Amino acid sequence: MNRRGQLYFAILAVGLAGGASCPQMMQQYTRPLPRILPEGATGPQIVAAINTNTSRVRTLHAPQAHVDGRGFPTLRANLMIERPSRFRLTAETPIMGPEVDLGSNEELFWMWARRPQPTLYFCRHDRFATSAARQMFPIEPSWLIEAVGLVELDPRAQVTGPFEAGLGRLRIETRGKPQAPVRVTIVDSGTGWVLEQLLYDPSGRLLAHSVASGHRLDAASGAGLPRRVDVRWPPTGLELQFDLGDPIVNQVDGVSPSLFVLPDYAGSARIDLGDPNVQMAPR
Repeated sequence: MNRRGQLYFAILAVGLAGGASCPQMMQQYTRPLPRILPEGATGPQIVAAINTNTSRVRTLHAPQAHVDGRGFPTLRANLMIERPSRFRLTAETPIMGPEVDLGSNEELFWMWARRPQPTLYFCRHDRFATSAARQMFPIEPSWLIEAVGLVELDPRAQVTGPFEAGLGRLRIETRGKPQAPVRVTIVDSGTGWVLEQLLYDPSGRLLAHSVASGHRLDAASGAGLPRRVDVRWPPTGLELQFDLGDPIVNQVDGVSPSLFVLPDYAGSARIDLGDPNVQMAPR
């Protein structure tokens, strides 16, 4: 894997993103699922249902997650998300140890990978649009937080639909700023849970695609979240599968602020992707 391929993997995984005593794992809701969306739901009603589901999650901890993909071994992962903008994911192999460390806070995001050589990439959020990462990766890395089920749609965005998208599925399209990606969201017509997401650039080119499955309803919070997420990033040719295991929802209090601070890996190269002098080699 070359340096650019290393960055591709790190950016893909970066979007995922202390413990309370006796944490409760997300429990499957065994009774009939409540219907959230009315028959003939409108686009704004679907947007509201999606945002309400996400708002129920304050923290999400997946200590037994796994990441799989072509070209690298299965990685054991530990994911911590503290909405709205903090997350940390560390991944490792049983034999070789730490392979990836990914995180974000209100100021910046970072991506450390051990292969092919230990390198720490980082970038301020407000510099991403003009960064070397943005030049080859047109989607905000934080989108993967939404890919795992924590989706927030702008209620002020233009909404088209809903349209039928198969049995029990509804599709809406949302458009924000003129140059922003067009978002297609497919939801369950009853629960309003997000099943699929697609992002297109203004010319209609597919930029990213995620499919969520194995949803469960957390009995305590009332949030519906997937256990598996399959992600494709067509411009890069990458495909990844995330297994979240049994996430702990809203049961982690007093998260140490140091968890969301840019780490320092001795002996690793440090690359500021927001530096205009940084250039990435062609793929």
